[in-house]
Amino acid sequence: MAKFNVNIRQCLCQHARHSRPNNMGLSLVEVVATIVMTGIILAFMAPPILISVGTRFQNRRGQQAQLLAQQEIDRVQAAMARGDDTLSPPELGAGNPAESAAAPTQFVNNRASATNPTYAFEQDIDGDGRTDFFVQRFRDEGVDFTAGIEQGQLAVFQMGVRVYTLEAKKTVDAGVTLETDQAPLGLTAGIGKQATQPLAVLFSEISRSDRELSLEEYKRYCNKYCK
Repeated sequence: MAKFNVNIRQCLCQHARHSRPNNMGLSLVEVVATIVMTGIILAFMAPPILISVGTRFQNRRGQQAQLLAQQEIDRVQAAMARGDDTLSPPELGAGNPAESAAAPTQFVNNRASATNPTYAFEQDIDGDGRTDFFVQRFRDEGVDFTAGIEQGQLAVFQMGVRVYTLEAKKTVDAGVTLETDQAPLGLTAGIGKQATQPLAVLFSEISRSDRELSLEEYKRYCNKYCK
């Protein structure tokens, strides 16, 4: 009986040994292969992710720049409606249309210091004390009222606004001339052409349209510039 029990135990032990799973863990080769495959997958995934993130960031900055440019135009138009032409942008030479304004060549701290059409001033849009954009403002000569109580005051002009990124100042500091055409917003993993081109470009006619001679002065403006 004892011999029979020993044989049973031997059979059970042999069965247990043969029943153990062969896969007790990953071999070194399998680990290396897994690492290599993971690296390959990540290598293929990284460019699309970087492009997606870069594009979203660029588009967001483009929207901020457009809003900033529109706010500058609205600010001047509101002042003109009150009869205040002192907030108008720096004037180009006589007879030069607003579109002919050259790109910024100098960067200043605030709007009041931007007394030349080729100056761009710092703009902090989120109140963190750091510059987010540079804004260039300019206008054509326009026409003044020639009679009435508004005589000598601006009647109508065209102003332009270009909004550049911080990279633009680095470009100028490096001795490279900036461009005036708006930078295209598209798929990119970097800053694209934002180092040389403005993110936003807006032009708008600014006028005092509620005066008795407003229409007459506007016609005179068109004869001068609308060709």
